[in-house]
Amino acid sequence: MTNNYRLRYFINLIISTKKVLLLTTLSIMIITACINYFYINPTFEAATLVTVNTIKLNNNNVIIKEDLNPFIEQVKSDFVLDKIITNLNLKQTRTSLKNSTGIDLIKNSNLIRIKVTGTDPSTISKISNQFAYQLGAVLEISDRSDIIVTNKKRLIEVEAGIKVLKDELAKSNELLLTTPEKLITKKSLAQDPYLQSVLSDLTSIKNKDLGALELSSEEINALYISLKTKISESTINLTKLETEQSYLIGTIKESENIISDLQTKSQSPSTNIYNSFKTVVITPSLQPENAVAPKKITNIAISGISTLILCLFVIIFREYWRETSSIKK
Repeated sequence: MTNNYRLRYFINLIISTKKVLLLTTLSIMIITACINYFYINPTFEAATLVTVNTIKLNNNNVIIKEDLNPFIEQVKSDFVLDKIITNLNLKQTRTSLKNSTGIDLIKNSNLIRIKVTGTDPSTISKISNQFAYQLGAVLEISDRSDIIVTNKKRLIEVEAGIKVLKDELAKSNELLLTTPEKLITKKSLAQDPYLQSVLSDLTSIKNKDLGALELSSEEINALYISLKTKISESTINLTKLETEQSYLIGTIKESENIISDLQTKSQSPSTNIYNSFKTVVITPSLQPENAVAPKKITNIAISGISTLILCLFVIIFREYWRETSSIKK
């Protein structure tokens, strides 16, 4: 059998079975359409974007970028998953929640995208935002912990400086009490020949009597001025350090309270996702309107093409089997 004849033979075979091919393909496409439109629940996708402030200074005041991957892994932990399930009253297991959620760091950026898929648009939107909140809380706790450590270290230095200044002030004030503001000097005219000669020329007082006269003079005590200046400077420096001490204590206390709140307080489903985090900016997920799956038209088209190819294969194989069987006989 020549190739042209064989080709014509198979074309005629396909034409002769076209009704079966079309009916089978159409039937499968209708069944696929019914399944996609009436039996498969549509799947939605909600996405939340977290922008992280990753710029920090190391001990040498050099700007560095923080590695965000450990924080992402921490948010995927069973502890956080259980917290989200409890907060949102979800009827899901940790495994199903983890499988339906994707948390990815966008390459060469400080952006983290959180995607959640599911059949309920409202629920997956809340889940996505809750993951973003938990991620923000983890990063905020880390940042606040660094602030506490840094400020406590500085507080020790400030308190040591305050102690030194207070000791210096006490000693300076004590010394000031025994230091006169002015120095008074006295001397007789006999000790100053020039004044003695001038006065003897201008008056009738004898030199002998002039020698008995005394001159008194006052001058500012340099030590007194130095002590006053030192006390003034020390007082100003002490005020600055005490102000800084008060600020550091307040900042440490504030950070400790924030960490305590983030670690202990549960977030309800109605919690506003626009939390005033210092470390992150959250762009919350809105309730999705369009389903991402199933792709109904695509699925129907694929089922039709697949059925058509399969039917052709079956028809050709059946005819091939029949021919080879008859030749053997």
